[in-house]
Amino acid sequence: MSCLEDASKKIYKDSKKATAANEAFGKASAKIGQDLITTLGGQVSPPLKAFEIATTKQKQLLQERASLTNQCWTESTKKYNSIFPYYSTQLKTRDKALQEYSKVQAKLDKYQEREHTAANSVKIEQAKREMLPVKADFEQKNSTLMSDMPKFYAARLDYFQPALKASVQSECWVHREVIRTFKNSLNVMDTEAGSKADGKVRNLLEDIRKLSITTDD
Repeated sequence: MSCLEDASKKIYKDSKKATAANEAFGKASAKIGQDLITTLGGQVSPPLKAFEIATTKQKQLLQERASLTNQCWTESTKKYNSIFPYYSTQLKTRDKALQEYSKVQAKLDKYQEREHTAANSVKIEQAKREMLPVKADFEQKNSTLMSDMPKFYAARLDYFQPALKASVQSECWVHREVIRTFKNSLNVMDTEAGSKADGKVRNLLEDIRKLSITTDD
């Protein structure tokens, strides 16, 4: 149980780090496009504008990804971790009941080891009566724990499986949208580059037409 608790707490901490990292990456990416425009003094070409739009969109997508990570892992794991203190308290209560039971049992054993006189027999019977509710209390607490804890441990996969599935789906969606966004940006850059290349070809052809080519007979 302690290993499960440690692992679950680590998932919680790592999910918070992942959320912060996604947000930081999105902001840094968007700043690149904004800084390029500032550096060029507002002379924004279509490719640069397309890149700036893509990085801004990426920032939004990564913020959504961070939000999804928070929902899938941080919040669900936080809720899961809230159960461990309950079992910790129940274990302490069970152990305390065991100590009381052991104490009364030791007292009974001591009387039983003595010579069986009339007075000692009375003490033995009294110790047995004292032990009955203490023993019943311990067995009840121990039985509940031995029944509940294995079920809780076995159910961990059923609890985290939906979170894992949602996390994978959200990752796929975000990456797919980011790729699509930058592909659109790349298409704009390719179109702009193609237009410039076509312009150079047209100018070259025009220069050729202007040439006065004569052939001596």
